[in-house]
Amino acid sequence: MPPGAYYQAYQDMVRRMLAAKRAAPQQPAGDFTPHLDREWHKPGVLPDIFPADTEAQTARLLRGYVLGVALELLRWEHRHGQPVTVFVDPQQQGTPAGECAVLDRHADLELLALLRARPEIVAAILDRAAWLREQGWDARGQRAARPEEAVLYRGLSSAETLARILRLSANRDPAARADEYASQALAALFGLFREQVEATLTELAAPEQREWAAGAWTVQIREALALLQQPPAPLREETLRTVRGLAEGTRARLLQEWVV
Repeated sequence: MPPGAYYQAYQDMVRRMLAAKRAAPQQPAGDFTPHLDREWHKPGVLPDIFPADTEAQTARLLRGYVLGVALELLRWEHRHGQPVTVFVDPQQQGTPAGECAVLDRHADLELLALLRARPEIVAAILDRAAWLREQGWDARGQRAARPEEAVLYRGLSSAETLARILRLSANRDPAARADEYASQALAALFGLFREQVEATLTELAAPEQREWAAGAWTVQIREALALLQQPPAPLREETLRTVRGLAEGTRARLLQEWVV
């Protein structure tokens, strides 16, 4: 007896889901299933009902991603000759359990999808950043003599941090929405730096803080674009033009919104 239409549709769905999981293990499958997923309760696994909640979760995700890059808690490394993305757990840093390879490649669009389904990583990064801001530590683990020597300040203003975020746009597949994610991450980076300036450079008046940030962003963008032209993976010229526009446009918009 040939299989019925419902049975055949079910089997087709299972095949699509398995193929999708093999292609992108960290991302939810595109098909809905009558079976309960063991990770159904995590953000991004089931479709969201309330747009405001989705926006808040995305903002938190992007802050966690940016701070993870800035504080070197989400590292690009090579192990056994292969690229991996490593999460460094701040609570276990310096121990064998303190570093975990979460991706077997350098692909931050996939990392964002993973972080959406792993909110505990985002929470650990945000907690670490809040603690570092409160302590005001420098790279030696001592209270910074000047605000701009603090680990958080240096990470958020570094060319390496910005260059990695701009590499989100290296994926030119329109379906990947790379420029959208890059733009959102840029806004998160510059917004976090503004918060750091306002919280720590308190001897400056508000207009001076704004000018300080404007100058720091100009230098950061220039140096990041220079890094993106260097081997081993220089960006193509048209992609460089795109990321330059994203960075300079975000800088201009945030400075315009920074009312003093």
